[in-house]
Amino acid sequence: MNMFAPMGVRVTLRRVMMGLMGMALGLSSAVSQAGDVELAETELACLSCHDKPDIKKTLENGEVLSMRISTKAYIASAHNETSCEDCHSDLDAKTHGKVKTDIKSRRDYTVERQDVCRDCHKAKYTQYDDSVHAALVKQGSNKAPLCSNCHNPHTQPLVKQIDPQAVPPCATCHEAIYKASSHDVHGQERVAKGKAAPICSDCHHAHDVKAASMGAGVKAACLSCHKDA
Repeated sequence: MNMFAPMGVRVTLRRVMMGLMGMALGLSSAVSQAGDVELAETELACLSCHDKPDIKKTLENGEVLSMRISTKAYIASAHNETSCEDCHSDLDAKTHGKVKTDIKSRRDYTVERQDVCRDCHKAKYTQYDDSVHAALVKQGSNKAPLCSNCHNPHTQPLVKQIDPQAVPPCATCHEAIYKASSHDVHGQERVAKGKAAPICSDCHHAHDVKAASMGAGVKAACLSCHKDA
């Protein structure tokens, strides 16, 4: 710090430096809680802004999009070794946050980002592309789920960490069916014995879900457990 600078400037500089040090310590603490995961400087730079609780963007249709990403949740996620630039290669670090980016709506942005998932998850994306959900999207549905509607790309936990009794993303759209199933014989068995009874994806699959009227898929799912039926 320049000791010959005016007192007011020195105080301001000291506060800025203390703020940056506090931010760095906070990120370091989150990293230390994640065991062996160490974030690169690029990711730490992104999270230094995006881990602020009030970071958000108002879209053209009036929706408010939160752009906050929890460092702790990101480190604990399945994508903790994926660089921000792997998915956001279209952003220019020099202009990011300084040049206004127009986004019509949350749905438009989700559709626009959909193909990014394909780069790493080709097999699952192919399954999804043949599903009833993808068919509805192609028909113009603005409600049929896309990848990020079920999987938060920044905080998606590892599959082995997901509690089978937790509310699945299916319940977001199929709430009435989920509530009914959680109280039927399967739901009651699952609460008592964990993974012993099927959840939505065991019968309908997670990505290549088909309409119940198509083929014998649902019947085959029943017989996979009830072989003597």
